[in-house]
Amino acid sequence: MRLIAPLITAALLFSPVANAHLLKIFAYTQPIVGEQKALQVRGKVYFAGGATLANLALKVIDSEGLVIHRPSTDQQGKFVFELAAGNYQIIADSLDGHLANWQLKASVEASELLENATQPSADKDLIAQNQYTQQQLQRVISQQLAIQIQPLSEQLNSLQEKARFQDIIGALGYIFGLYGLAIWWRQRKVDPQS
Repeated sequence: MRLIAPLITAALLFSPVANAHLLKIFAYTQPIVGEQKALQVRGKVYFAGGATLANLALKVIDSEGLVIHRPSTDQQGKFVFELAAGNYQIIADSLDGHLANWQLKASVEASELLENATQPSADKDLIAQNQYTQQQLQRVISQQLAIQIQPLSEQLNSLQEKARFQDIIGALGYIFGLYGLAIWWRQRKVDPQS
């Protein structure tokens, strides 16, 4: 009987219901058209089960540890704000013990592309012949790529958060295995011939 209490405790700690209140945050960036080295940050704050948090205040902290922005989520738990390119941490605190953070790291390639896109080209005749400049093409491509990748990123993130059937069966097998081990150990103490 003494072994049943720890087994029940372990089952409750590792059950999917216990993780239902795990606060998560997901964010991504995309360049802003017409603005040099500026990014639009979009994201969502939610619990592991999928429930969102409306009107939750967030903190954006820069690489020096200073709070530089305090956006909040909308009714669907989503947020949108603008930042200069750089390294940031977004922190969501529900004030009831749930805390989540997301790292936004400056992409070297993206910053180089932005710098290259703003530098004038040496061959102005070639640009004059083309309908779009290199800068315009890079902006359109990066915007479309961000739009196409964003739903895939959200879907991948949500799939990683859900307890799958095989996870549940695996957890039950683990619990029954521990229970069987406990019974074997107890029988071994009762019957010294084993």
